[in-house]
Amino acid sequence: MSLRIFEIDRTLEACQGQIWDRVNGYRYWLGELDKNEAGLENFAEGYKIFGFIREKGGYTYREWLPNAKQAFLIGAFNDWQNSTPLKSEGFGRWAVFLPDKVDGSPGIPHATQIKVRVEANDGSWHDRVPAWIKLAWQELRSSCGVIYRGLSNYYILFWRFLIIVIVMGPKTPF
Repeated sequence: MSLRIFEIDRTLEACQGQIWDRVNGYRYWLGELDKNEAGLENFAEGYKIFGFIREKGGYTYREWLPNAKQAFLIGAFNDWQNSTPLKSEGFGRWAVFLPDKVDGSPGIPHATQIKVRVEANDGSWHDRVPAWIKLAWQELRSSCGVIYRGLSNYYILFWRFLIIVIVMGPKTPF
């Protein structure tokens, strides 16, 4: 099998191996998505299953962490301790169910600071902004002119409600 691009542009022959590596990588992952996610289109709708998803009796928090050995949801709700482990669901998915309190309120209070703590396969630990978080903003003290010091400069919150912000002038609400 050949790619027509090599007929159109003969200068690409010199990097044919690299192009084929990319094509084969694409085909491999497309096959994996077909096998594990019912196709690319279904995978592209990850917002329906990842992040904090409301379910009967609580929230399920799910992340895609393909290089994780273990993962924990940490934050103000558990004193930043590794006490809320995520369980592997296969194909890089990790999840934890967070039951509601007895009074029906969420197990994690609204506007609580959170992160996901991940142990990578190489044994290193990383505190990360959840990829599907609904609200995060940078502290006012840190900006592009300040040396980046890690995720401590960001507020990452469990947010239960839809927010619509209308900016009516030169100042932002944050």
